[in-house]
Amino acid sequence: MAEVAEISYELIKAGEEKEIVEFIRNYFLKDEPLNNSLDLGECKELEIFSTESLCENVSFKAVRNGEILGVMINGIVHKHSEAPHTDFSGHEKFQKIITLSENLEHQCGIFERFPEIERYVDGRIMSVSSQARGLGIAGRLVEETLSHMGKENLPLIYIQCSSFYSARVLEKLNFEEILSLRYEDYRLEGKPVFTPEKPHENIKIFIKRI
Repeated sequence: MAEVAEISYELIKAGEEKEIVEFIRNYFLKDEPLNNSLDLGECKELEIFSTESLCENVSFKAVRNGEILGVMINGIVHKHSEAPHTDFSGHEKFQKIITLSENLEHQCGIFERFPEIERYVDGRIMSVSSQARGLGIAGRLVEETLSHMGKENLPLIYIQCSSFYSARVLEKLNFEEILSLRYEDYRLEGKPVFTPEKPHENIKIFIKRI
């Protein structure tokens, strides 16, 4: 039997946008519960969102034999910086996701909750290819991020989990849940905005101090 190559975990660097966008199209676009719920379709705005923070050198990929098996896309939020002004309104469905995300981040108020910190890591996207699930890749990507944060003096990570499975990963890594919202309770004009399939019933917010 041929030996299976080991999976390596590497920082994603600026210049790798094309490979990351391809992975996002193939997996995250189709598998993420909110994307799936809205039938997001082609979304250049998501591709921009997925790559605009790569230059900050805090995102990781899992690779085997040159193939990307998973990604964790992170960005850095600074206390005194203005919120990014990227306009996603050209894609109405994706804007619904961004609006929910921004509302939740505002509710959590990380800098108000922890006034001593000047910046934190925002875990934006966690995705593993359908062929590589069950190998512990998501958890390892989080661990690689945490290790890197320690080296870079980044004191806290904040992650919104729209997926039941990603929330389980963080729970196993002893993240602290600070907010949970049932999709059934997030409504416009009396109707739920998102109706993902079970077991995805909540969006949960987790943090971890380093």
